[in-house]
Amino acid sequence: MPDAFSLLRRIHLFTGLKDDQLKEAARAFVYEEREPNVAIFHQGDAGDTFYIIQSGTVAVVREKGTQEQTLGKLSDGDYFGEIALIYGRKRNATVQTITKVGLWRLDAEPFFALLRQFPQIKENLAIVADTRKDAARRNFKWLQQDEFIYLIAAKKLSLFFLTDLLPALGAFLLSLIMAGVAWYFLRTPFVFYLFGPVALIAAGWIAWAYVDWANDLYIVTNKRVVDYEKVVLIYESRNEAPLSTVRNVTLTTTQGGRILGYGNVVVSTLSGPITFKEVPNPQAMADLIQEQLNRTRVRAAQQDRESLKRSLRQSLGLEKPKEDKTGPVQAAKKGGPPMANPLKQLGGHFTFRVRAEADGVVTYRKHPYVLLQNIWAPSSLFILLAALLGLRIGGVLSNLPGLAFFIAWLIPVTAVVGWWLYQYEDWRNDIYQITPEQVVDIERTPFGQETRKTATIDNIMSVKTERPGFLAWVLNFGTVVIQTGPGGEMKFFDVFNPLDVQQDIFRRKEAKQAKAAQAQVDAEKDRLAKVLGAYYEVTVDDRRRRLQDRQRRLSDELSQVNVEIGNLVMRLEELRVILADASTFEPLTVAQHRGDQSDARQALDAATARKAALENELKFVEHEIRLMDESKAA
Repeated sequence: MPDAFSLLRRIHLFTGLKDDQLKEAARAFVYEEREPNVAIFHQGDAGDTFYIIQSGTVAVVREKGTQEQTLGKLSDGDYFGEIALIYGRKRNATVQTITKVGLWRLDAEPFFALLRQFPQIKENLAIVADTRKDAARRNFKWLQQDEFIYLIAAKKLSLFFLTDLLPALGAFLLSLIMAGVAWYFLRTPFVFYLFGPVALIAAGWIAWAYVDWANDLYIVTNKRVVDYEKVVLIYESRNEAPLSTVRNVTLTTTQGGRILGYGNVVVSTLSGPITFKEVPNPQAMADLIQEQLNRTRVRAAQQDRESLKRSLRQSLGLEKPKEDKTGPVQAAKKGGPPMANPLKQLGGHFTFRVRAEADGVVTYRKHPYVLLQNIWAPSSLFILLAALLGLRIGGVLSNLPGLAFFIAWLIPVTAVVGWWLYQYEDWRNDIYQITPEQVVDIERTPFGQETRKTATIDNIMSVKTERPGFLAWVLNFGTVVIQTGPGGEMKFFDVFNPLDVQQDIFRRKEAKQAKAAQAQVDAEKDRLAKVLGAYYEVTVDDRRRRLQDRQRRLSDELSQVNVEIGNLVMRLEELRVILADASTFEPLTVAQHRGDQSDARQALDAATARKAALENELKFVEHEIRLMDESKAA
């Protein structure tokens, strides 16, 4: 039976426990095995058991009506069942075995006894339980099919109150107090016109700050580490790194952080650090990331070994390469795709989003400040014309004829709106893209020509950022300069958060380099498999040659033995004839002939035994040669 102690030592939940404490905790677990394709528990069951996987794989499935959604797969070292126990709820998903699974089971009573005895386990479990609840609530469309979230973290809530909410709340309360004081002394509603907008702005600031805080997340999956940042309607960014590129995980805290229970977790990668800033319980998060990193390295080593074995088997003809089961592209259904909502399409067109990612392509537009520079004039004229219309409707300009005024008003309004749309389309059509293979600069004027400039990721020598002036620092925009070799240069002008754009380019370059390195490793594996295969063929050919030589020697020796047996048979027949007329010989001669007859019989027995041994050995050699020929033919 496996040892629970060695498994618990590798799991972040039990980090910080000494060996004697771990052994005591391990004694509470009970080992059991489950066959493939059986449910360990069902959605809606009572939550009375906690499980840790020793070996094998399970699927976490959520039932929605008649449909099932696979939330992820868990394997060696993963655990499940804690949410229902901690929160006293029913199971929120079904867990079903995929392979034969070895499990360590902990029932409710010893589970809570363990949490009481070792409170740090409860803290670590709470982080994971909150993560799984949050992951079930959110819908991250960028997650891969076999990707499972292990951690979702945000900045500590108390810091959000201190750094973001408190100033906005202070401004809101101050505006109310000033409005009240002004009303007390002036007794005029003008104070509400003055301080009302300030209060509304402060309230909007509070709401926006909370939404912004809730959308800035740090995520760890079984494949990558992600710094996810989203500014509603404007910006969405994922600074991420595959776990295979993570070098180490460090923890930094301040005195205030140690008192309030927060700190920074710095994940060092090939393309630079990803910092989980001011997160609660940073040690537990660092331990969880380190555990996933260790598991990734173990999986990578196992996969490399299996890949090499598979290449070797294929090179030796012991295994056929897997066929591509991708079927032909299906024809589009009659009638084409479903009609999109025109209003939704229009709303999607008029958006100020400056970063979007789809199908592996990241698209950037210039900062909204650039758009504002282009549309402020038509926007101001439009406001002025709207004000004139308001004055006419309000009766201030009633002396002007209605129809003539409306026609005279409509002509400049049409021109101003057209001007505004032209400037917006001109801003929207200037885009920068980063694909897995290249960077692209596209400039297109409305009703004009398109200019496209590209550079491959491989040719990028360096990437630097520039922020032209104080306003660029305040609004967080700048230019990304991409060097593509001697004399070659591309510029992404006035993009929002140029440091993130720079990181995006570095990550794509890193991914391309990792892909090339993996291709080189695969090529080396194939080369090694071919070398080993050739060595195997040489040894097989040499063994076959030696077996054939041995076959020839055995055949020759068997022929000699057969001749020897024939001679002995003839000699015995000759002695039999002589001894049949023994009365004509002297007794001494008869005795001598009988002795020769005995010797001949013994020699014949020995030769017959040698013949049988040679025939058996020859059959074995011929069988070996036949097997080798059949294997080579296969």
